[in-house]
Amino acid sequence: MDVKKEEHQECQKEHRYYVTEYEQKFDKMCKKIQVPKCYTKVKEQCNYEDKKECKHTYKQQCTTEKKMQCTNSYDQECNPTYDYQQSCTNIPKQSCQYIDVPKCRNVPHEECYNRKVKKCHKLPPEQFCEHEYKTKCERIPINVPVKRQKLQCTWPEYRQHHDDNYC
Repeated sequence: MDVKKEEHQECQKEHRYYVTEYEQKFDKMCKKIQVPKCYTKVKEQCNYEDKKECKHTYKQQCTTEKKMQCTNSYDQECNPTYDYQQSCTNIPKQSCQYIDVPKCRNVPHEECYNRKVKKCHKLPPEQFCEHEYKTKCERIPINVPVKRQKLQCTWPEYRQHHDDNYC
């Protein structure tokens, strides 16, 4: 006959409790940063100035001068001689008169006029800046609280049976 042994189970009791622990996680943090964008601009200033330009030419200028012009001619003069002949001699005769003679010469002539001429000069360079915004991001470690469940086993303060050592 088998004697049945009475089984008692006295187990540890499971106590649940929560602990706050910190886990390191990374968060993305972004900032807008002002970045200057500069460029140099060179300007030119232009004015119109009057410039005198001259053209040299020659014009023919003519005048008339009175000039004496003479022509020589001969008149024949004949005289009777004693022997019934004629004796002739040529007598010079000069006739003069004033005539107009053109006298021309080249006279320098200058024609001048004003012409508008564009004259430019560079001004000192100027720097212009514009501001751009760029986003700069970085990963920042942060500690995040996490609630974790823990178990703790405890034996009852007073054990009635000592036959079990396990739960």
